Amino acid sequence: MVPRHLLALALLLVPIGCGADVPAEDPVDDATEAVGPPADLAERLAQLGYAEFADQSADSGQSGVVLSDERRTPGHDMVVAIPFGRATLIDEAGEPVQEWSADAAMSFIRCELLPDGDVIIVGVEGDRAETSRFIMRQTWDGEEVWRRSMNVHHDVELTPSGQLLTIASRDRMVPELLPTRAIEDNFVTRFDLDGNVVDEVSLLDALQRGPGAFPFAQLFPDDDGSLDLLHTNSAKWIPPELVGLTPFHVEDAVLVSMRHQSMIAIIDWSEKSCVWSFGRPAIIRQHEATFLPDGRILLFDNGGSNRPWSRLVEVAPVTRTITWEWSAPTKTDFFSRGRGSSQRFANGNVLAANSNSGEAFEVTRSGDVVWRYFTPYVDESDRRAAIRIERYPNAFVESILSNR
Repeated sequence: MVPRHLLALALLLVPIGCGADVPAEDPVDDATEAVGPPADLAERLAQLGYAEFADQSADSGQSGVVLSDERRTPGHDMVVAIPFGRATLIDEAGEPVQEWSADAAMSFIRCELLPDGDVIIVGVEGDRAETSRFIMRQTWDGEEVWRRSMNVHHDVELTPSGQLLTIASRDRMVPELLPTRAIEDNFVTRFDLDGNVVDEVSLLDALQRGPGAFPFAQLFPDDDGSLDLLHTNSAKWIPPELVGLTPFHVEDAVLVSMRHQSMIAIIDWSEKSCVWSFGRPAIIRQHEATFLPDGRILLFDNGGSNRPWSRLVEVAPVTRTITWEWSAPTKTDFFSRGRGSSQRFANGNVLAANSNSGEAFEVTRSGDVVWRYFTPYVDESDRRAAIRIERYPNAFVESILSNR
């Protein structure tokens, strides 16, 4: 086997196409995490920061909505309790409106509520020794419509054209990058609403086709010996109203977040090439990059060992600068080493999931927390389950309810 330090050096010396104006060096912390195949899935997830439960037991009485003032953005929240394989749509008081679940061996990673009340679920099935991934559609009442076994992960959304966008992974040999070992490529994938694959784009290929040099760095061996070079954790289709706003807001653009590179990028789906990227050293192990109505990008900047706190940041694509950020007054009070989600509303407020603490909150532009929620789902040690959250307008949910 090629020594780890030589593999890392080889990757650092290979320029990959994409217009990224970032330093060639890699000052990001945690670059030496996951130095070898871990003993089991639990250990690997821990190394990635993907804890299933909070580190500490829940505070007494802290469950459900514990803070809400008039500055909160109206809406219903889809809360995914990841290790329990359960998604709950809650109202503004935190009361369940509907719940979805599946076999006890399943974990739900992400859920998307459709306009007809069905949900699309990306998840994992099996025990720690052997798992498989799937994408599934359930009705409002929790009946399975279809399920596809496929190595999909992290994210799913309904595109403006009415298709499903998610991320899938497959190992492949890429001799020009690494001749001795398979690389786990990430494919941004479109499904129709019947669960059929429509099209896909290889991120490794797209990065090679872009202009400039994409500065690959981190090295993360997977537990099967392949190289999880990208670890893409979100994919978002461009809203039609943003097309043409800047040279980077191209038609059919997809914004992706690649955790192991500490980089985000815009992919031109039609050309299957990268047109823009941004990342280290400004951000560390980020999640949930999303387009904003003014063309900027919101993301959940996780942090790591050398910066043990998270923050919410907004990035201007043209200047590649951070134009707004929020972190907790005591910075370490907000830290999700893995996962994390963020969503901005029309009033400028941002909803965030402090995933690995089982907590969600809404913060104003001036930094005031105006809503806070703690998941009621805990393990036998009273530790809260890791969560993700997404808010839907009240009118959206009321339309579903009135049509039933």
